[in-house]
Amino acid sequence: MKRTRVVQVAGRPITVVGDDSPLWGDVFHDLLRMPWRYLYLGGLAVYLGICAIFTPFYLMFPGSVEGARHGDVLDHFSFSVQTLSTIGYGGMTPGNDAGELIMIMESFVGLVGVALMTGLFFAKFSRPTSKVFFADCGVVHEWDGQRMLMIRVANGRQGEIISADFELTVLMEHVTSEGHHIRRFHDLKLLRSHSPMVSMSWMVMHPIDEDSPLFGMSAQDLEAADALFVALVAGYDDVSGQPVLARSFYTWKSIRFDAVYEDVFVRDAHGDRQLRLDRISQTRPNVASDAGTG
Repeated sequence: MKRTRVVQVAGRPITVVGDDSPLWGDVFHDLLRMPWRYLYLGGLAVYLGICAIFTPFYLMFPGSVEGARHGDVLDHFSFSVQTLSTIGYGGMTPGNDAGELIMIMESFVGLVGVALMTGLFFAKFSRPTSKVFFADCGVVHEWDGQRMLMIRVANGRQGEIISADFELTVLMEHVTSEGHHIRRFHDLKLLRSHSPMVSMSWMVMHPIDEDSPLFGMSAQDLEAADALFVALVAGYDDVSGQPVLARSFYTWKSIRFDAVYEDVFVRDAHGDRQLRLDRISQTRPNVASDAGTG
């Protein structure tokens, strides 16, 4: 059965039509992407739901739960909870063959469920995560006599990102010689694409020269090409040794021409240097006296 779904690409919703993959075909990936609060609530709902499903079966057979009051839903539900989670306080036990059979089936479901939930929670908890901050916008201005596209990146953890690599790509509309409209990726050469470590902030810089696909383009040209920039950072966390991967998208609206970033390194009242992450996205108009920012 073909279905329709909506995906988010660079913050823009795109409707996918004609997807014939099974509805539950990628449930593990979907659960890993799910926020923790929804995963907890979903797990609790499934747990209580299974207990509720088995409760009527105990009620169908009088005496199936010894120690439970006859016809009392709460007592039989409580026994179902104890069985599914293998608690077994001892106050209630299976009272006849029917109770034994239902208890066996529910115990099996509980064992499988606990194994699945444990694996899911551990996989989500142990998944490498990055804490890399990207500026909300990119800037284009003169830097040391060269037109530059810049995007500021900062490390949000106390440790360092070692052997960090940076990539910057732009996706733009292109018309072939036959008149076909396609969207094509263009790699943007960086002034420096590798750093042995990133402890605080880093400026990703692309020189807009004759070899750049952005050469001669204005803000209106980027809009006409529906330009989408992708910034990528890859490295290793020096504490855990796990890979660090982070990326950010910038539409043509996010590129500010003839603007510079505000300084993020400042001195406090005592003369000590500070890294102001709250200024990572702040910009100001460029003037001739600007020599650039950090």
